[in-house]
Amino acid sequence: MKKRSVLFRKIIVCAFSITTMLLGQAEGETTMKAIRTSSPPTIDGKLTDSCWQRAIPITNFKINNTNNPAKYQSIGYILYDDNNVYVGMKCLDPNINNIRTSLKEHDESVFGDDCIEIMLDTKLDMTDYYHFAVNASGSKFDRSCAQGGWLGDSSWNGTWKAKSHIGKDYWSCEVAIPFYTLGITSKVSSTWGINLCREKKNPFENSSIAEDGAFNIAGRFLKLEGLDADFKKYCYEVGNITISTEIKDKNLHAAVKAPVKNLTGKKQEVKIEGWLIGPDKKPHIKSDIWELESEEEKDNKIGPFILKTQGEYDCYFTISDPKTQKTLYLSKTKLNVSYVPMAINVIEPFYRDTIFETQNLEKVILEVKVNLPEKDLKDKKLFVGIKEENKSELVVEKIIELPSKINKVEFSCSKLPYGKLLITANLKEKNDTSIAVIENNLQKLPYKKGEVWLGKDLNWYVDGKLFFFNGAWLRNGIIGNNRYLNAVFAWDMTKERKLQGQKVVIHCFTITRAARDEKKIAELQVELRERIQKFRDEPDLFGYHLDDEPSIAVKNMRALYEVVREEDPYHPVIITHYTSEGGQNYVEGADYHSFHRYPPYMKNKKINDMSSIMGFADHFQKIGKESRKFIGYLVQGFNFGDYLKINERIRSYYEARGATFMTMIGGAKGFIQYNRQTDHYPEVKIGGPYQVQELAYLGKAITAPNSKLEVKASSEKIRTHLKDVDGQLYLFAVNVDMEPSQARITIHGIGKYSNLLNVISEDRKIKIKEDSFSDKFDAFEVHIYTTSQKKTGLTTVKEICRMIDEANQARRKPGNLAFQMHEGDTVIISASSNKGARPEREDLGLWHLADGVIDTKFDGYWKAMWCDKTPSELPDWVEIKLPRKHNVGRVVVYPFERSLKDYEIQAFVAGRWKIMDKVSGKNEEVIAHRFKQVNTDRIRVWITGTNGPNSKITEIEIYEK
Repeated sequence: MKKRSVLFRKIIVCAFSITTMLLGQAEGETTMKAIRTSSPPTIDGKLTDSCWQRAIPITNFKINNTNNPAKYQSIGYILYDDNNVYVGMKCLDPNINNIRTSLKEHDESVFGDDCIEIMLDTKLDMTDYYHFAVNASGSKFDRSCAQGGWLGDSSWNGTWKAKSHIGKDYWSCEVAIPFYTLGITSKVSSTWGINLCREKKNPFENSSIAEDGAFNIAGRFLKLEGLDADFKKYCYEVGNITISTEIKDKNLHAAVKAPVKNLTGKKQEVKIEGWLIGPDKKPHIKSDIWELESEEEKDNKIGPFILKTQGEYDCYFTISDPKTQKTLYLSKTKLNVSYVPMAINVIEPFYRDTIFETQNLEKVILEVKVNLPEKDLKDKKLFVGIKEENKSELVVEKIIELPSKINKVEFSCSKLPYGKLLITANLKEKNDTSIAVIENNLQKLPYKKGEVWLGKDLNWYVDGKLFFFNGAWLRNGIIGNNRYLNAVFAWDMTKERKLQGQKVVIHCFTITRAARDEKKIAELQVELRERIQKFRDEPDLFGYHLDDEPSIAVKNMRALYEVVREEDPYHPVIITHYTSEGGQNYVEGADYHSFHRYPPYMKNKKINDMSSIMGFADHFQKIGKESRKFIGYLVQGFNFGDYLKINERIRSYYEARGATFMTMIGGAKGFIQYNRQTDHYPEVKIGGPYQVQELAYLGKAITAPNSKLEVKASSEKIRTHLKDVDGQLYLFAVNVDMEPSQARITIHGIGKYSNLLNVISEDRKIKIKEDSFSDKFDAFEVHIYTTSQKKTGLTTVKEICRMIDEANQARRKPGNLAFQMHEGDTVIISASSNKGARPEREDLGLWHLADGVIDTKFDGYWKAMWCDKTPSELPDWVEIKLPRKHNVGRVVVYPFERSLKDYEIQAFVAGRWKIMDKVSGKNEEVIAHRFKQVNTDRIRVWITGTNGPNSKITEIEIYEK
């Protein structure tokens, strides 16, 4: 017996040790630990390397959208060294024959297979992260994600390794992700956000380590600590990569160029290397050694690459340490390599190569660039002319006897006929033999009332008059019926009819999104033509909104844009973007690019970090200047907490104003309010109209020329923009940092204008002494100063914030135990089903049942109330869990559209649900229930009969008495 007892104890101890290993992550733990390894694993998918035994097992995978442990558990491991982070995953499965998988090309969807997913939030900002997926065959998918997981860009390609292995009762995967592929910045520290996910197909089960088994919700990721690596050495910022070509010695010479900025904090010597891999798959490699001071930016050319063929090339651009050869940065992009012997650059007309009648343009001004060495241009002639489309004879022509590399040519507009034209340039030998011929489209339009064009000052003009774009997205109504709006976005010209005098933008992106299917593009072009033909003669038309957050092929966007241009050359095309890459990739797909960078607005912070907005503004301003495009900003008017994110709130009026004028300082000249006009968010309903009014007042300043006076701020965190409006100065200044700043601002020569500044929307004045003044800036605070002493009639920011605070406080009824100002403040709400839900979150929007707002009409937004998603199927239920027990004696229910007929009020007492009150045959907007007090923390509405197919509730209140 003793031997058996000892043996039994040994078995118990052994079993306990194995259990401890498998349960390395305690249930409910929110922090993971990465372990440094001196011997990296061999990436073969097998997890047999000794280093994995030192990693802390990550278990407790939970079924998606629940807190329930996955039936098919997985084990994760995290290692790292100075170069990579390593992730191992073991997916337990008693029947490997059920594993569904197949070999796929890179970035083909692996999500129809059994696969694992890795999500890394390197900056721990709960906004941007990288998403990697690998199926059981080792096929890979990657993308970058933004706005907390709400949006993703699969055009991003990282450089990483992954292999999978199928075992006896499991399949496993090993992944190595180099730090240099993760966009390391100074904001990256030893703690990251992480999520490990598993998708099992047969039987189906999705699980992850995140809170409630979430997948792409950055706010629910766990923390990964212990990454004690030198990230500073990877801090290089690389701009847009371009290529230039020329012919030398009868060979095609190409050079790669990209701006590189050193953000490591000290002087560095780096090796810059470019690889071009073309259709023949042969690599062409060139490199150079650069010295970069701290914060210095260089954009020297790498090359020349001597190429034999033109076409699409894969371009790898790397930065490495010339001594150790370690890679510090690597990117991959595709470049179109082609040699163009000549190019025509149309200087005037500036916009769309189109002459509008109200431009009153006198001359067409061209530059013809000849891509030949100067010595080869001797004894050549350049013939430049303009002809009507489909005709051979030239309307006008000029001959340049001694052409140079750049040749300026002018033609009188009055001599050109209306219609589609062609500019031709023909480079000839002395004997009239053509060396190169190139054509460029030109168009001269007869006058059409309401014609819209972009000026050289990058402002819009309607019928030749300056037009400041101050608009709103009509998803939930015009902003307070605001008369200061001058443009609105609508599905058509009649639905949600605009106010008198406003321009209308027609939404077309239902067509664009269908263009993800390559087979449908021709069919969609026909549909788009019909839509444009329907609206192009509307007198109040401004333009067409072609897409929002585009994800279709760039060539398809360009093809759809050309359809709009051809059918209606008088009105511009608009695209709204959420990524900087989108703005770059689709630049030729629109005339007006409006970006929307929305950082997380966390409910526990009064002011949130909005610095990324400034970076976006600078990026888009550069795009606008280089490509002659108009840049605008789409102002956030909704709460991302209603769209998957966790612990977020609506942006405050202060934050919205700061973001808006930050983008204006960065170059935005037009604004679109994305408006949720409901009582749930007075920040938008009250604040939106005031912001529109302030923008309307400042429109003339925003569109005015920049002042020639020099502005200097004592703090580099203060960004400024000075405008001159009819002899009065307007200075826009913003603090682009989380830290408050006391700044001294100097404007040399301002004394000639005034010694007193009026601070717009703040009801205060500042004295100027010796061309300087000082002011205090809170985090991301905007101050707008003017030498004009004219009264603005604008409500102050302080007063607007007070009105919003009062409206929010009015939602709180005394004694209501269920009230919460933000999601998750006090109660947890669940339901039998939820029409406003998404697959990632079944509880989406349910928190509004306790936010103190009683909806009386439906505005198309199911997330603001509750509606079950199983029509004519009963029972339905909604449950509210309080943070602690109370003696509850009264419950008030607000059925939406009088939907509740028969139901019970139940309380959870002594481990079971107890009926506290019961009603039948009801058809009311509010129903109060009083009953003998019961000590409980859970109240449920149990519905057995409805007036109509669905159960709907807008609010539930719980009281002690």
